[in-house]
Parts: sequence; C-alpha cells; structure tokens
Amino acid sequence: NIILLLLLTVVAGVQASEAHTILVYNVGTKETVLSENADIVRPMASITKLMTAMIALDRYALSDKLSTGKKSRVTVEQLLIRLLVRSDNAAAEILARNYPQGRTAFIRAMNDRSAQLGLADTKFSDPSGILSTNTTTAKELVKLVAASGNYNFIRRISSQPAIYQTSQVKKTTKTVTFANTNSNILFEFNNILVSKTGFTNKAGRCLAMLVDKNGQEHVIIILGEQTKQSRDQLARNLLTTSTIN
Repeated sequence: NIILLLLLTVVAGVQASEAHTILVYNVGTKETVLSENADIVRPMASITKLMTAMIALDRYALSDKLSTGKKSRVTVEQLLIRLLVRSDNAAAEILARNYPQGRTAFIRAMNDRSAQLGLADTKFSDPSGILSTNTTTAKELVKLVAASGNYNFIRRISSQPAIYQTSQVKKTTKTVTFANTNSNILFEFNNILVSKTGFTNKAGRCLAMLVDKNGQEHVIIILGEQTKQSRDQLARNLLTTSTIN
C-alpha cells in the first residue's frame, strides 16, 4: 500500500517509543489511513474526559449549578470548559459526584455508553482518566472521538487554544485564561474540530483529534508517546502529510 508506506516514512522521522500507538482513520470513507499497534489495549489517561463530557452534556444543562463540596456552586459550562481545555481532574469529579445516584452511577453511564458504541475493550474506572484501568484501543477510540464530535459544545470548546472567562468581583472585572493542553498544535492548525490530550506515567503522552481534511473528517490517535515534544511533532507530521490532505 503506497499511502501506508509514505505515512510510515513520515512517522519514522519522529523519535518515539516502539510501543506507541498511531491511528489515522477517515470517518467518511471508513478507511484506515495509517495504523500502528491500534489493537493494543492500553490506558487512555485524560482522553477519558471526552466520554465524561458526553455523559455530562446528556444529563445537565450548561446553566445548571453544581455543588463543589466547599459551600460553593459552579455552572456546568464552567466545569466543562475546565474539563476539556485545562483537563481539570477536579471538574471531572464534580460532574460525576453530582450525577443522579452519584459518582458510581456516572461511571456506570460511561461504561454503558461505551457498550452502546460497541467498544468491547474500552473500560472506565473514574471520570478523569487518572487510573490506569481506564483502558481502550486506538481502533475503539476512533468511535469515541467521532461520537464526541456530534456534540457542538465539545467541538467549540475543545478546539480552542485558549478560553478567556471574565467575572465581576464587586467593581473589578477579572479575566481568567484557560490554556488548552494541546495549545501548541491548536495555535498552528485551524482544521481541528475536537482535541483532547492525556498523560499518566503508564499511559504516556496521548492525543486524540477529529480534524477536517479538505471536507473529510479524520480521527488521529496517538498513544504512549514518550515526551510531549515527540507527540506534538508526530501530530504535526500527521496533520501535514499530503496523503491525508
């Protein structure tokens, strides 16, 4: 396959762990463009938060206010921004704890949605991805990322390199900046529709993106990269390779 050989040449230019996983998938044509170790079950780290966001959006209105457990309340919209942009683990936990019947029911809903999507090797143990028992394969993540792209809020927020929120405290206007954990790539490319990074020691550096390549949506999955720099460079190569333009 000429396309596969060309892409493998591009990928070979990046120093990365032999055990990393790469998958590029054309959603429209249902064709795999590039695949390396795409069937290996491995931790997904904070890519988990795409599922957390979907379950939360199905249950809550953006204007709903949830208890933080510290005698204060915060809107679901604010929590989801922190979740998707800053990859805030505390935001994930607040969304889960306030779910009807609580955190356990929220995680059950995550696994139920996984089953509905036909993801036999995708399991969730927590809403943030901090546990290594949140596992998946790149092939299954394709379906999860594509499903998250059906939520306008996830598209709009996760693809922003930074979100700026203003609040009024007495007579003072305060602006808070939430930098996206994938800001380097999002500043460089304007065709990314959904973006989520992840990292734990066991999962390595991870990235899941839904991108528009000349009117065709592609999912790009990178799992188990050794460094943020190698992950970002690999993402750049995959985004600019002429065979998927």
